[in-house]
This record gives sequence, structure tokens and C-alpha cells, in this order.
Amino acid sequence: MPALRNSASDVPVPRGLQGVRRVAVIVVIFSLSTACRSDGLHPVAAQLDATYALESVNGVPVPATAAEGGGQRYILLADTLRFSRDGVVARSLVYRHISTTFAPSDTVYQSRMTFPYTVSGERLTVGYTDPCPANANCIGFDEGIITESQAIVRGRIFWSGEPVLRFRRLPGQ
Repeated sequence: MPALRNSASDVPVPRGLQGVRRVAVIVVIFSLSTACRSDGLHPVAAQLDATYALESVNGVPVPATAAEGGGQRYILLADTLRFSRDGVVARSLVYRHISTTFAPSDTVYQSRMTFPYTVSGERLTVGYTDPCPANANCIGFDEGIITESQAIVRGRIFWSGEPVLRFRRLPGQ
């Protein structure tokens, strides 16, 4: 069986080592690509002191529809998550509710609430995660990922259909 040639030095490379060399090259490329990340996608501390502002809902830049159906439409105009080191996030939300049912209306609402949050690696949970007792009206919680530059969560607290909410960390935070 003829030996393979290394085109750089024209030294025979045993066939058994060819696969090892490929694996080594893949490992080096992977290591360099992950070590040299400069996209801000690194995990954050478990206790944050930062503000994230909503950029898009289901990939559509705000203002964007967060939920609709049954003659009701909810358009997110703004949403801000202000994380504090004490494990509480203040959420400031502005949305437009358009109703085309029995009593048509078009109203803008603004609210500010606080929720507990947890960060584990890149996993983010906002809201109350305790089990909901039978016959109770529980609001649930939002879940997703958070990094130095962004947070992406499934909106379960306010919206039906669990829209994907993408937040961007504000500069200087």
C-alpha cells in the first residue's frame, strides 16, 4: 500500500496518522473560533446591574405584534428589563391594544412591574417559577438566554403564543 505524501515537505505520511491529523486541525480551528469570539455572546454574572431594551418580537423590529386573535391585537411599542444585583428585574412595558370586537377600541398602556430573576450560565428565568396550585390564576415566567450584549426570551408572562423577544443591552451598563 503506497504511503500518502505531505505536499508541504514531500515526506511520507502513514495512512493511520492522516485521520489523527484531520482531528487535530479541527480541534485547533474550533479552539481558535471560540477563544477569539468578539461578538459579546459571553455569559453574564449571576447577579446583574444592567438594562436591556427590546429590539424585536419574533424577528420583527419594534413596534411589532406580540399577540393577536379573537379581534384583539397587542403591539409592543417598548419593553425594558432593568436588572439589579438583588435578583429583581424591573420591567417597563408599553403596548398598544386594538380591539375590533363588541366595543372597538385603540388604547396605549404603560406598566412597570418587578419580578425575581435567575441567571445560570446563559440561561435566564424571569418571574415566579413556583408550581401553580389547582384552580389558581398564575402568571408563569419568561425563559431564555442572556449574554453580555443581548437577551432572548420566550414571552409567557404577558403574551399568549410565547413570542420570542430579543433585547439588546444598553451601552454603559
